[in-house]
Amino acid sequence: IYDKSGQLLIVATPWGPRASARKAAQFLHDFFLSSRDDSEATSPFARLTCLTPLANQLRLAMKLTNDLLYQEDNKQDYISGIELTVIARSHQEVAIAQVGYPYVLLDRPATGLIPLGSQVDLTSEMSYEKELVPPLPQRLLGLDPTSDFSLQSIRYFPGDRYVLISRSTLPAE
Repeated sequence: IYDKSGQLLIVATPWGPRASARKAAQFLHDFFLSSRDDSEATSPFARLTCLTPLANQLRLAMKLTNDLLYQEDNKQDYISGIELTVIARSHQEVAIAQVGYPYVLLDRPATGLIPLGSQVDLTSEMSYEKELVPPLPQRLLGLDPTSDFSLQSIRYFPGDRYVLISRSTLPAE
């Protein structure tokens, strides 16, 4: 989902029914946009003082999305998990939350590509001294009542572009 305001990009890759990824992306989108102007929105998760308001909002959205997937899809049996990357922008800040792929690179004028975080999938572990096997996720959202995702915040500059890659290795060129 790409929000028309340019403030939110959600890339959800399903490992199971596509409906789970659509449901998670739509829930995250709706929660994030409805709570962005309400810093007092109630949540079962505490806001962290070490994070900016934008990063806190994205963290809460990811945790609530994990709860939704776990409760509705996976509480009894594993049905679906998703890889999820969310890029949110507000004024001069970009916050990125990620579990699994796609891998995010920052293409900033005059600096070249800058990796933002690192993701390793099971393909890397299964492909030693042989061709890469098809993609296999290492981490998925919604499989457990707790969630494990990376979250970071960086300064936005005009001309910044983000490159998303869903593969275990980066092309040499």
